[in-house]
Amino acid sequence: MKTASLVAYLKTKRVLFIMVGIFLIASALVLAFAWSADLIGQRITTRTFLKDTPKTYPAGYRRAHGKGICFEGTFRASGKGVPFSIARVFAQKNVPVIGRFSLGSPDPYAPDNSTRTVSMALMLTADDGEQWRMKLNNEPYFATRDPEGFLEQVDAYKPVSNTGAPDPALVAAFLKKHPEAQKYVKWDATAPWTRSFAGAQYNVINSFVLIDAKGKQQAIRWSMRPHAEFTSWNVSQRKQASHDFLFEDLKKRLERGRYTGTLC
Repeated sequence: MKTASLVAYLKTKRVLFIMVGIFLIASALVLAFAWSADLIGQRITTRTFLKDTPKTYPAGYRRAHGKGICFEGTFRASGKGVPFSIARVFAQKNVPVIGRFSLGSPDPYAPDNSTRTVSMALMLTADDGEQWRMKLNNEPYFATRDPEGFLEQVDAYKPVSNTGAPDPALVAAFLKKHPEAQKYVKWDATAPWTRSFAGAQYNVINSFVLIDAKGKQQAIRWSMRPHAEFTSWNVSQRKQASHDFLFEDLKKRLERGRYTGTLC
């Protein structure tokens, strides 16, 4: 009887352990799904960045950099990147590219003189199916070192209703918390406004890690350096510019030839 009781006791404990294990696994899965859906936690997600975007948004437009134009092109590697990376994009002669020029505004109907920021998005697809996707801005750097700071910057610089300008107290608090943003503020106050997508230099907002044949890693940051001459608006020209000036200029340039730049 004692042996039988012990066996029954152990079986009961085993069932209990199994049930507890199932409960823990199920709980972990539920928490993981809730975290990935941004239902719990404080991480920065796409939903976080789009929190101020109107729920009713024009169909067919992006919720960030809404006004843009897509293009197709070709990336021709020089071969100089082969010693630093095994990626096919450096060895393949011609790599197809899909890209997009855009304004740095969420408004798909924004006038072209409403923002200093112009952007380029690129997707390079190698013959082995590997894709390189990158987002580039004409700004040399972000104001803050992390996404959290960027969102705080957006909130601090929102115009208030009675003045139409940002609240000086909120701006001062932001700059005190993120002193690295002073560099960007000084640049933004004096940097010229480009009057052509074709003449702007675009700098990728994220880094890539190259891995060579021996496994050595090297972080890099891409820039697209234009072959066209940079031209800028003065204050009077910018105020008088037509609603779609930048896009009309790009179309005219493409009618005369092609856009070229050096990705380096």
